[in-house]
Amino acid sequence: MTEREKIDTAVEYLQGQQIAAHTAAPLLWRLSWRAGFLIAPPHFLAFLPVAFLTGLPLGIGLNAAVIVFRLLVGKPLAWPLPLVGVSGAILFGSLSAVYYRWSASRLGLPEWSAFHADFDAPEESW
Repeated sequence: MTEREKIDTAVEYLQGQQIAAHTAAPLLWRLSWRAGFLIAPPHFLAFLPVAFLTGLPLGIGLNAAVIVFRLLVGKPLAWPLPLVGVSGAILFGSLSAVYYRWSASRLGLPEWSAFHADFDAPEESW
């Protein structure tokens, strides 16, 4: 099984477990897959990579918006304003990572290296 087939299988499995398509394969991941960067779906990544990959684009976008707004208004950029983007990125990235790790544990997902085409989650014991 190629890495791309493994990703497709994982996304199909997640959607079969009632995970929304945009949650199983977020936009950043789909864009990276299309560009040839075969990153595991976020449910299969550890906390820090998910936090970084989800928080960084938001932080860049928030900081860019603040800078553009301040330039349009014509006022100089105050030094604490970039903290808006940084704190937003940290908060959003952390909350995203918490959700994905919680969802992965709820579904009983293995590590990415252990996931295979005929994966079947263990039955709940109670």
